[in-house]
Amino acid sequence: MAKTKTVKETYNQRQAKSTFVMISQTDTIKDLKSIQDILFSQTGVSISLQQVVNHLIHEYLKER
Repeated sequence: MAKTKTVKETYNQRQAKSTFVMISQTDTIKDLKSIQDILFSQTGVSISLQQVVNHLIHEYLKER
């Protein structure tokens, strides 16, 4: 059986295929938490920051 050579992907190549987004800027996280608090006060439902991002994307696309 012939051996196949495996080419290791670079970090950037792996990231290009990924749907995972990491938010690390303090101001952005602070803004998301503020929106999270607003949504909680309006609905009484506690949601994760990921759900806040999903909500913002959904609302943005709905407005287009």
